[in-house]
Amino acid sequence: YIEPTALGTDPATFNVSVLGELYTLPAPVSAFIENGWELQSSVSIGAGTYNDNVSLSKNGKTFVFGVFNFSDKQAEAKDCTIYKVTQDEYENVGLDLTVPGNIKIGSSATDAAKAFSGLNKEEAAGSVEYTINSYEHIFKVHISKDTQKVISITVLSRVLNNN
Repeated sequence: YIEPTALGTDPATFNVSVLGELYTLPAPVSAFIENGWELQSSVSIGAGTYNDNVSLSKNGKTFVFGVFNFSDKQAEAKDCTIYKVTQDEYENVGLDLTVPGNIKIGSSATDAAKAFSGLNKEEAAGSVEYTINSYEHIFKVHISKDTQKVISITVLSRVLNNN
């Protein structure tokens, strides 16, 4: 695994910044541990399955990540891969999840529209969502029409990318 050198502008890279550290999803849990993160408990994950409630902490704050076991044997979370990161106004507050285009919770609808002009755009009654959506990859940025701000971000990649 090679950490990205820049966040970039293309959401399809699945690059993320978490507490100011750059990762490309999926990223080994060990890459987070090497950057000072700690698993909050020993979690075993079945072969080819995932757990979306694995807690890691850093700087006295605990956050929840999705961890996938890409191997053909049951493994401890520390030996698996973070494949999903999400943040909204209620979950993982303080994670400072930032995606390509330098978009994060609280970014303006205008900035998000510029950054994600090439993505699928879906409008609902109270929100706008920019997406990449397939089984292997999900990138979603949700914007409130009331506040004109980004209110949730989800980045998920189920494909090992040989980096």
